[in-house]
Amino acid sequence: MNESSKFKRLQQEVVKNITSFSEKVQFGITFFDAGLSKFPPSGRPAEANPAMKAAGMSFVMSTVPGHGTCCKPALLASLNYANQSSSKRRLIIYLSDGFTTCPGQDATAYGAATLVETTARNTTRVHINAICIGPAGQVDEDWMRKLSAQNNGAYARIVQ
Repeated sequence: MNESSKFKRLQQEVVKNITSFSEKVQFGITFFDAGLSKFPPSGRPAEANPAMKAAGMSFVMSTVPGHGTCCKPALLASLNYANQSSSKRRLIIYLSDGFTTCPGQDATAYGAATLVETTARNTTRVHINAICIGPAGQVDEDWMRKLSAQNNGAYARIVQ
């Protein structure tokens, strides 16, 4: 996702979501490449009051893409946010090009292991919606479809 136009589109989608949150919403944000960045850094979900929404949007817009696609820690951190939420309806929106190219890992094996572990750790049945971003031939729609299907979510595609 280190292509500038794909990452800018991702940022726009996340900011659009944060802007639409009512004050009843709790949220967390995770960005990943070979590393993991999260908001709030405490790992506990934020209340969607004006100050936290502004801080979340600032976090999103100040994040820059790196190299690698180590999605497993991000998905597990997202499940942690969701599991700590007091909201009745909990949802993870996973935006990515679907690739699982984590340095030092075989991409196919890493992707398969990520699906297995994410689904196994999703004990509270949090819905994971997968939104695939990128031009045809530059995304892994199959992996994104599997993630959403295995976690009671919906799949969507944003074509650039």
